[in-house]
Amino acid sequence: MVKIGILGAENTHADAFMRLFNEENIAEGFKVTAVGGYDKQASEQLYKKYGLEYLIDDPKDMVECVDAVMVTARDGKYHAEMAMPFIKKGMPVFMDKPFTVDPQQAVEVVREAKKSGALICGGSSVKLAYDIAMLANVVKTQREKVKGGSVAAPLNMHNEYSGFFFYSSHMAEMSMKIVGYNPKAVTAVENKDNVTVIAEYDDYCVSNHYINGSSEYSAAVYTDRKYYYRDIDISLCYLHECMEFVGMVMSGRPAHSDRELVVPVFYINAVEKSFREKRRVEIDYHGI
Repeated sequence: MVKIGILGAENTHADAFMRLFNEENIAEGFKVTAVGGYDKQASEQLYKKYGLEYLIDDPKDMVECVDAVMVTARDGKYHAEMAMPFIKKGMPVFMDKPFTVDPQQAVEVVREAKKSGALICGGSSVKLAYDIAMLANVVKTQREKVKGGSVAAPLNMHNEYSGFFFYSSHMAEMSMKIVGYNPKAVTAVENKDNVTVIAEYDDYCVSNHYINGSSEYSAAVYTDRKYYYRDIDISLCYLHECMEFVGMVMSGRPAHSDRELVVPVFYINAVEKSFREKRRVEIDYHGI
């Protein structure tokens, strides 16, 4: 049996993952057996709810108890710190959105994984939605015809989980999954807690609309002859995340390239810098 530890019980994702593995038994031989993190009360509640084997105070103490870990802490500034002991051991690791809030931390994570052989997946669940795959296929098969695109997603500007960085990775990752992981520059404007971004690519621009208080996701790709639009159905995204994690563990192969994990962190930081400093920001992918 693959024993999974979860760090970050304060996140609803932790409860969802435990339900999928331990009650719905979505993957034979995979079970959540340990929980921990910085919110001890939340950890204890899930420990009791699912009858887990281990309740861990210090994330480092979980390394010897499990075979793989899912880092689900709500604040992305803790993700690298929580994941690193497992990565150094060469263990499979899932890191929830945002992958990290600091670009150089993200680079350090993937570098350490290369050294140890650890497999990493994670980031936004929305990029795994079927509708995203459909639009990405339009870009893949009609790249020379693509003239631009537009993506809209929720935003939460004011929170105790690193503010803008808490929810913004959904937009960044779904946008890049569709149009590519090589934006050159961004120009962003914040207005009444909504943020609008123009992302520049070599052959076209893509607009990102972060809508404060919304719960809807949508995206579009524009070609020279047709406009492809989809509302994004996220209802199965937790399942998709868990099964991607299982597939990675079973196959021994990465679920994403290093660039797919790291570039969104650089992008989000560039967007935040752009609307804060009120200027166009070129994205410096230093270290990737």
